Amino acid sequence: SGNVALAAGTTLTGSVILSAGGLVGALDSNARTNIAITDAYATGAVSLAPVAGGQLRAGGLIGSANASALRTYATGSVSATGGSNRVTGGLAAQISGATVTLTSSYWDTEGTGQASTVGGGTGVSSASMLQAATFDTWNVGSTGAGGSTWRIYEGFTRPLLRGLLTPITLSLADATKVYDGTTSFGNATVTAASGPVSNPE
Repeated sequence: SGNVALAAGTTLTGSVILSAGGLVGALDSNARTNIAITDAYATGAVSLAPVAGGQLRAGGLIGSANASALRTYATGSVSATGGSNRVTGGLAAQISGATVTLTSSYWDTEGTGQASTVGGGTGVSSASMLQAATFDTWNVGSTGAGGSTWRIYEGFTRPLLRGLLTPITLSLADATKVYDGTTSFGNATVTAASGPVSNPE
């Protein structure tokens, strides 16, 4: 995702609340217990700096929330400087009441630069964000088989929404297959200098 930034030198009046998030600035709903975001993530940086006046709220996913979120994560750097007061958070900077929750959600403590958040969620290392075990309550697949909401390439990527991925077909000499994240060509015939290779890995 892209970055969110406020132009340097911006001036706000003291009563103005400015909320910025990697996905949503201000998340609202007619009921705080409503889950307004499900299965989403943000990777862009959020920066409110330097700002004169105003109340600044910067979160990796959401600036301020009046509704809940489920199965989300944020990884981009989060910062806010200036303002009459400022609050930052790995996932969210401000929530409206204890019934607003960020359930089964994670933020990269190293990537965001944030040690805490509000509304729940779990802060993990950058390395842990690349492990399927971190997201064990999610519907995450770590192989090419379909059916899962998320897909992770263990040790290489954070969870990716499978619905946004584009299938790629690989061709190697006389073998062709749709890429599934594995090194196997199954029963395809691949010929090396020494002759045919059975079930190449």
